[in-house]
Amino acid sequence: IAGCLIYNHETKMSQFEPMPFHRLLYMLLFEATLPENNLEPIIYFILQAFVNVLYIVRPARVPGFAYSWLELVSHRLFMSKMLTINAQQSQSVLEQNYKTWNMYASLLCQLVKFLAPFLRNIELNQSIMLLYKGTLRLFLVLLHDFPEFLCNSHYQFCDFIPPNCIQLRNLVLSAFPRCMKLPDPLTPNLKVDMIADIDSN
Repeated sequence: IAGCLIYNHETKMSQFEPMPFHRLLYMLLFEATLPENNLEPIIYFILQAFVNVLYIVRPARVPGFAYSWLELVSHRLFMSKMLTINAQQSQSVLEQNYKTWNMYASLLCQLVKFLAPFLRNIELNQSIMLLYKGTLRLFLVLLHDFPEFLCNSHYQFCDFIPPNCIQLRNLVLSAFPRCMKLPDPLTPNLKVDMIADIDSN
């Protein structure tokens, strides 16, 4: 599928139609994640295959597929399978789940890497602006639903986010684990240096 997609993109150029490939990949993802198909024992390998395909057809390689690519990467079926960690699972399954975090982070890094030259030079035509807005929404969903993932991968993302993209950088840096309770900044007479977690020693 990835080979056909790249071939079509290179031969048809401006006439390239991403919709059939998007639909095909979405239907495969939908079928693979159906509970009644009983593929849970091998779901890690299925997700790994999807990540490999999405890496091959990343926006830098196939710009004409960028919108469909972003839609697939940010789809709830794919995102939830990649980022959900169940503490009740065995150690080996937990390790596999954390590996899916790294795989998902590498895909998002490819997206930010593709956008970086346009954002750095502020060359935002309408198509790049739409892709950037989609990226901001994706990171906002991650901040709300999977803040631990952003905490875990913030170094990777900040390496690729241009310095002038303050909004995107702030979305990444404002993530904190859900188990942590932050002090209320509006507390009267708040002394920051007296907060227990502020001491780095």
